[in-house]
Amino acid sequence: MVFDADTTLRRITGSILAALGVAAALWVAFNSDVLGDQYGFIESDFQLAVAVTLLLVVLETARRGVGWPLPLVAGLALLYGLFGQYIPGEFGHSGTPVESFFGTLTIAEGGIWGTLTGASVSVVAIFVIFGAVLNAGEAGQGFMNVAAAAAGRLKAGAAKVLVLSSALFGSISGSASANVASTGAITLPAMTKLGYPKRLAAAVEAVASSGGQIMPPLIGAGAFVMVELTGVPYTGIMAAAALPALLYFVAVWMGINTYARRELVEGRADSNGTWHWALYHSVGHGR
Repeated sequence: MVFDADTTLRRITGSILAALGVAAALWVAFNSDVLGDQYGFIESDFQLAVAVTLLLVVLETARRGVGWPLPLVAGLALLYGLFGQYIPGEFGHSGTPVESFFGTLTIAEGGIWGTLTGASVSVVAIFVIFGAVLNAGEAGQGFMNVAAAAAGRLKAGAAKVLVLSSALFGSISGSASANVASTGAITLPAMTKLGYPKRLAAAVEAVASSGGQIMPPLIGAGAFVMVELTGVPYTGIMAAAALPALLYFVAVWMGINTYARRELVEGRADSNGTWHWALYHSVGHGR
């Protein structure tokens, strides 16, 4: 809202919205005991203003963070809750009192203060920060180096390096998009430079990076939701995910190998070591 703003206007409006959001959230926190006795019902115009402020700030933060799709869908859902009683037929509903609607979303233990928010604060944030620290400390680059050394000289080696690096980097990121941005920035140019079809390079990157978010120990956010909803410790979820994640990457590896044999994709070094040199320098050596 403030530090990532790219224009003065966005920084000013972001600062105002951030201040309003923080103030509204603190008010809810400091008055949680009183609000808990209201059982999710708004009892004054001031509380209604706080509720609307919180919802608008959450929607605008989502828009600035991830774009329009998420807040647009959420906004449509909110409008349906407010005005769905005016929709004829089976798609309408009987209506919800405004006081109950906004109260459930903003002052009760649901809505924006629900289970998912609790999991994000208590579990997800810790692992995301941990992964960011590892990546900032060149752990991701180290994984790329290990992958290049292990698979660089195999048939379709560039694609197999991508698979290994996605699995390793996914273990500290838990995010498919972060996986693509980090490993793909190195392996995709290397694959296309070596003559791999662009559709193959893109497909391998997408599939391998998607598997990165189920790779223990840092699995995607869905694992933390499982922890909250099932009561199973995170270590149990992590252990259960280990074998499926391994089989996922084995399947991708086998698919690449089969494709390479059928299409005669040569990812190994030639007599002059050209392929190995290209990959070696693409992951940061000899710069």
